[in-house]
Amino acid sequence: MQLILRITNGSSAGKKLLLRQDQVAKVGSTDWSDFCVPDDSSLAEFHFEVSCTPRSCMVVDRDNNGVKLDGKQVTESELKDGQILEAGQTTFAVQVVGASTCCGADETHGNAVDNDAHQELSDANAIADDAALQRPTSLTDYCESLHLSDEAKALASQIAAQSPLEYLDVLKQNGLTADALCVTAASLPPVAAVRWGEECLRLNDRSLTEGEAKSAEAVQAWLEEPSDENGREAESAASSTDFEGAYSWLAMAAFWSGESIAPAGQASVAPPWFLAAKGVVAAMTLDATSNPDQADAKYAQFLERANAFLLATAE
Repeated sequence: MQLILRITNGSSAGKKLLLRQDQVAKVGSTDWSDFCVPDDSSLAEFHFEVSCTPRSCMVVDRDNNGVKLDGKQVTESELKDGQILEAGQTTFAVQVVGASTCCGADETHGNAVDNDAHQELSDANAIADDAALQRPTSLTDYCESLHLSDEAKALASQIAAQSPLEYLDVLKQNGLTADALCVTAASLPPVAAVRWGEECLRLNDRSLTEGEAKSAEAVQAWLEEPSDENGREAESAASSTDFEGAYSWLAMAAFWSGESIAPAGQASVAPPWFLAAKGVVAAMTLDATSNPDQADAKYAQFLERANAFLLATAE
C-alpha cells in the first residue's frame, strides 16, 4: 500500500509526499519535518504525522494543532482515497494506492521524501499516480476514486449500469443520498457543478460572516467568468479565511476546476479529476449539516435541483 498527499493550493501546489508501506512522516513548516510546507506559517513545526501500513494509512494530530478530513476535525483517523485533508492554510488531496507487492530493502522506516526525491519510483507506481488524474473508465474504479460508501460500491458490482448517470438513479432508489450527491457533482461539467452548489447554498437564507461573504463573492465572479485568474482569486479567498464555511469549499472547487493547481507562472499541474466534485460536495454537506434535523430534507432538495443541470448536460 502507498499513500500520496498532493498539495492543492498556495505556492507549494503540486508538491507531493509519498509514503510506501511501513513508512511514517511528520509534516510541518520547517526543515526539521520530513515534509516541509515553508509557505504556510500557520503550520506548526511538526503539525501532523502520517503513516502507511499493509492494512491502512493513518493521520495523527499529535499536539492538537488542527487537522480536518473532508471538513471534519480529527485527532486520529484512517485516510481514504479521494479525501481532502486540511492543516493550517494548506489542503492536501489524499491518494491511497492499493497494497504493493514489494518494498525496497534499503528503505528506512520513518524516512519520507518530497516530490524532488521520487525518481526512484518504479514505472508502475508512476503510472498509478498519473492515472489518478484521469477519469476512470470502469464503474468500480469510479466508485473508488470518489470514495463512495461500501453500500454504494456493493451496488456498483451488482447492477448492470453502464454509465455514472444510470448508477446515480440506482443510488437514489436505494436511498444513498450522500453517494448520489457525489456522483452528481462528478457527472456535471465543472462550471455546472459549482453553479449547482452555489444555487443550493443560496437556499439557506442566512447572514454570512465576512470570510464567507468573501468566498461567496469570489465564487460568483468565477461563475460569471471561469478564468484561471478568477479561479486563483477564489482559492486565495478561501485560504485567507482558513476555509471558513461552505462557500470556502465552493471557492476551492472553482479553483480545482482549472487546468492547473500549480502557482501562476510555474509548470502546469493538473488536479485529480474528482477534486472539484469533492469541493462542491464538501460545501453542500457543511451547509446541510449546519442544522442536523433538516439535513435529510436539504440533501433531497439539493438532488432535486440537480435534475435541471443533469438534463442540460445530457442534451
